[in-house]
Amino acid sequence: MEKKNFSREIRELFNNNQLSKLAAVINSQISSSVVSRHDCLLALNICKCANVWQEVRCFSSRKPLSIVTVNLNNKKGLASTVESVLKQTARGQIQYIVIDGYSDDGSLDYLHDKASDIDIAIYGKDVGVYDAMNLGISLSESDYTLFLNSGDTLVDDTIVSKFLDNVDEGTKHDVLYGDCIFVSPNVTSAGDIENLWKGMVCSHQSVFFKTSQIKNNKYNQAYRIVSDYDLLYRLYTGGSSFRQLPWAVSQIEPVGISSDFYERTLERWQVVRKYQHPRIDRQEIDDFYRSLLATQGKWVNPQTFNTNKHLNSILSNVENRLIFLISMPRSGSTLLQKILENTRMIGTASEPWVMLPLLAGTDHNLTKTRYCTELASEAISIFQKDIGSPNAVQHAQKVYADAVYSAAMKQTQKKYFLDKTPRYIYIAEKIQELYPNAKFIVLLRNPAAVITSYAQTWRRGDFDSVFNDEYYRYDFTEGFKSLARYLNNGSKKHVVKYEDLVAEPQSQVRGICQYLGIPYSDDYIEYSKASSTRKFAFGDPESVYKNTKPVNNPFKWLDGIKTVKNRRALTKCLDLIPPDVIAELGYSLDEIKKNLEKKNMEDIFPPWSLLSKEQYRRPGFEQNQTKGSKTCQFSIGVVVTCYNNESTIEHTLASLMGQTRLPDEVVVVDDASSDASFELLRKVKSNCTQFSLKLIRNADNLGVAMARRLGFQALNTDFVTTLDGDDLFAPEKLEAEFAALGNNPNNVAFSDTLTLTETGPARLDSSEYHNAPPDKLLQLLASRSAPVPRDLLIPKKLYERVGGFDPYFDLYEDWALKMRLASTSREGQWCYSAYVGSIYDRRSPGLSNKPKLVLGYGQLLAIARNISLFCAIPQALSSGLRTVAGCFEEGLRKRFEELTKLIESEGMSQELYRRFTSLWADRDVGRETKAIAHDLWLFSKPIERKSTEQTIVDYERRDDSATTRIFLVTPVLNGAEYIERCIKSVVNQEGDFELYYHIQDGGSTDGTIQVVESWKKRIESGELQGRCRLLTMTWRSETDTGMYDAVAKGFEALPIRDEDWMTWLNADDTLTAGSCGLLSFIDQMPDVSINWVTGKTCVKSLSNKVSEHHLPVNSEVLRRGLCDGHFWPFLQQEGTYFRGFMWKRISVKMDFSRLGLAGDWNLWRRFAETEEIVPVNKALGIFHERIGQLSRELKKEYLAEIDTLVDLTERMQAFDSFPLIDTVYSLIQVTDSGNLVREQKNIAGQYTYLRSCKS
Repeated sequence: MEKKNFSREIRELFNNNQLSKLAAVINSQISSSVVSRHDCLLALNICKCANVWQEVRCFSSRKPLSIVTVNLNNKKGLASTVESVLKQTARGQIQYIVIDGYSDDGSLDYLHDKASDIDIAIYGKDVGVYDAMNLGISLSESDYTLFLNSGDTLVDDTIVSKFLDNVDEGTKHDVLYGDCIFVSPNVTSAGDIENLWKGMVCSHQSVFFKTSQIKNNKYNQAYRIVSDYDLLYRLYTGGSSFRQLPWAVSQIEPVGISSDFYERTLERWQVVRKYQHPRIDRQEIDDFYRSLLATQGKWVNPQTFNTNKHLNSILSNVENRLIFLISMPRSGSTLLQKILENTRMIGTASEPWVMLPLLAGTDHNLTKTRYCTELASEAISIFQKDIGSPNAVQHAQKVYADAVYSAAMKQTQKKYFLDKTPRYIYIAEKIQELYPNAKFIVLLRNPAAVITSYAQTWRRGDFDSVFNDEYYRYDFTEGFKSLARYLNNGSKKHVVKYEDLVAEPQSQVRGICQYLGIPYSDDYIEYSKASSTRKFAFGDPESVYKNTKPVNNPFKWLDGIKTVKNRRALTKCLDLIPPDVIAELGYSLDEIKKNLEKKNMEDIFPPWSLLSKEQYRRPGFEQNQTKGSKTCQFSIGVVVTCYNNESTIEHTLASLMGQTRLPDEVVVVDDASSDASFELLRKVKSNCTQFSLKLIRNADNLGVAMARRLGFQALNTDFVTTLDGDDLFAPEKLEAEFAALGNNPNNVAFSDTLTLTETGPARLDSSEYHNAPPDKLLQLLASRSAPVPRDLLIPKKLYERVGGFDPYFDLYEDWALKMRLASTSREGQWCYSAYVGSIYDRRSPGLSNKPKLVLGYGQLLAIARNISLFCAIPQALSSGLRTVAGCFEEGLRKRFEELTKLIESEGMSQELYRRFTSLWADRDVGRETKAIAHDLWLFSKPIERKSTEQTIVDYERRDDSATTRIFLVTPVLNGAEYIERCIKSVVNQEGDFELYYHIQDGGSTDGTIQVVESWKKRIESGELQGRCRLLTMTWRSETDTGMYDAVAKGFEALPIRDEDWMTWLNADDTLTAGSCGLLSFIDQMPDVSINWVTGKTCVKSLSNKVSEHHLPVNSEVLRRGLCDGHFWPFLQQEGTYFRGFMWKRISVKMDFSRLGLAGDWNLWRRFAETEEIVPVNKALGIFHERIGQLSRELKKEYLAEIDTLVDLTERMQAFDSFPLIDTVYSLIQVTDSGNLVREQKNIAGQYTYLRSCKS
């Protein structure tokens, strides 16, 4: 939307004192396009500093009127507003300013199309509508200013002309205001300004302000609703002159937050008291606003009050017709509600909840908001005392509630209205204070049954999830307590127990009817016969509607406790409720626990009892079976991940100790469990003699992928595998898989999986993967047509080679890893043991607890993570997309199916490849499903194949997967004078590698593109022969937001695999000879896994003098953000290479492309969280100094951007606390004979030297 590097360009022009060009650039940019808020303000300030204000027409051109439009996600309304301004007959007399709050509904695209017709169009985040309007005031340079927000329009084409005529007629008043139209064609007349203290006398969109008046009196953002009223009232009480216009100015779109009568009135009251007019008595003000609140404002504007009599008339006997059903959630209240609705004398609705926000305003414990509720509650109390009416708010609450319930009673046409809102347990006493004559029914239920229903209804049987949910815990700790307090407070109420209601419904319902004073009938019990069979939006979602009357089974909740794990989690939930509270409710905690103990629990242990030994072995697979595997020369390590697995972790480890071939090392990673898991682990470790057992405890929950990654790093074995803390290994898993390996250190072994479900055990046959070639493996995995094997036994070197578990992707992270393992394998390397290996308990919710849309999104991300693997295997990709499509509803599913057909017929297109890479770069599994659905809809947009677009075939996967591949991107904008030097240094690289070179241009106009195209033609024609195994060159020219955005766009265009090398090289810098060749040598180093290297710092000065120096650095320095040029020297980007999987792990937009200057610094910091950097004692790239270079000119801005990411104080503390105990770093020495030697060096000397400099 913006021209390339606008802010950078005007800074350079300002610094170089090119003022006439500066004015021209700003005029051109702002008058023809939509600019960011940041760039607009920067241009504004530079104009003032450079004294070129008069030359910049968009800022300085003084016109009679400025119109300011503020918009956020209202494209349709914005279009109406803009058109109404642009078609004014006096358009030439208007400075038009449009400010968008970063809309994502297409508004920005519309503004882009209209930018040349708008004087100033801006986009950018703000803190609210009044913040944006204040920006409009800052930009306004006209005599008067009118605010016309999106959706509002001028009444006709002559409004501005009429306004200018009125201004010219006489004295120029400070404020002119007119009528407005809310519902066409009815005009709402403006009132006398003398009555402004009683409320707005006109619509804000019909007010013309003298600009000089509001420059010093901007909108007060402390008010949520009445900032416009506050501004007008300040001007009024400050002596500004007002004039009423005799015609309507604007037509108002009927939306907005100001429809909140109660809060709006209170805020206006505060304004009027704060800026009290000398002729208005304070007592008169207080009396007016108290009466206004008490009557909901009905007597103030009788013209509009009666427009909806059905809603606005309050019944006189509301209180005596109200029934409140008070209970904990999941206590059977929907059942009782349906029975009472069947009496035909009681109307009801889905849980109203209306009293909670109403009464919570004076109780800070009941409202979780962004402001301080304790302070708000105290302020309201003080405010009521100040106005001499301590019950004003309660009286207003009563009026509000009466109005709402009156409307409900008129709708239902019944004698009573039943409000069934379970969480009224927190305000039951307050409701009874407000309505002492209403009827109150209290419904009680066994707390264990309530908690079980929470788990089954809202957490798919996951009791641990219920225990860990802060809102549910609050219900248990405070909800039951509130219910018990209300039950025993002595007020009038009727109490019913759920267990009695289902056991003896006739007698219980008869008692309720007697309490309510209505006749009883046995027909009430069979609520399915009622005329109303509607299903309420809130309340019980299923069981009440499946039955025709109450089911007498008070202990049915015990059926939901199927495992020991569930029983333990339920017991923990019960322990949150004080025993005396349970007793006050009429139940016994001891009795509940006895019933739990009597329950015959299913226990899945020991696992080998589920099948006979013969059933664990599947006959017919004798390949690769090698006897004597117990003494095989390879070692095995197992990583066990544990999170709140206190009920299963001991059994999990017991299954390892019972292996017929014991593992050599076991690492258990406890991912910040909040239960007793870690204490149990320490107990097991103290008694473990079968193998080396190491425990790791994370201080924070990092997710299963990072936990596994940490565990694998701690293992020193040849082969590795995983095991979850609630699963088991069958006794012969490791021995059988070891035998299947056939003594081949490169093979992968796997077994069948035994799943435990509600209906019993089931064996998942994975034999189809046996000896399959990579293409078939990838297709099987992507399609999931054959059960994906769990807990593979894989060579640790292979695991490291493909990048391991991705720590930033916790959904389907194991599936994504298996795809990468498959792509690097050869035919015959995946070996099936023919035994059951893992025992997987699916009765505990896992992925199945997530919505199918999220599951489909996770599967698509796993494919996007590995998209380069699918380029040469479109059938595997289409299989994967069909799997993903199965997770979606019809509309989205059809779009994905169309994409699948396109791939099957035409292969992978560049556009689709770009979508996959963008999806991965912008991933966020934790977002709301609505946002995910929006992304999926955009991703699956139909692709129209352009005639010039080619299917991706240039980078077919080679048979030799060990070939070193290097992907290099050069970002450039108007670099014709030096880019040829850069290109030469790249294409002349020599060695045993494939080099894929891409130049990403930002819209050059100086001949850069012609230089690039000539080099590309020389390579494609064969005129220029590459000195490596393969050399390709591509380029693209498109707008971007800066260098890092260009680099990201360049990488998006390339099919980069996890094991590939990546880097970028700016157009004014060069590679040294042998830079890329070194990477192929590194890949050939035996027993070494290196993913990130950097060369010596090498700088060529303006005088062509080259200086080199070695930088002692490790990932600890980078992770702490110390390489900022202050605490530690910069890490030179030129000649720093990293693997593809590292790039794919980060969030490209958040961590890199959004930054303007410090993107490389932040990228190194994120890489250092999981990978170790290895310096080389050789320069791999050269940084060329030149005049006007951003790194020279914007050093302060560079450090300022770093400060926004890691504060200077934090870096200072990190430097002072640098861990000298871990001061070694790896270094690759290039010997005189050309060999590579990896050494360990000490960094302490560098640290000591730098510390002395700081001192």
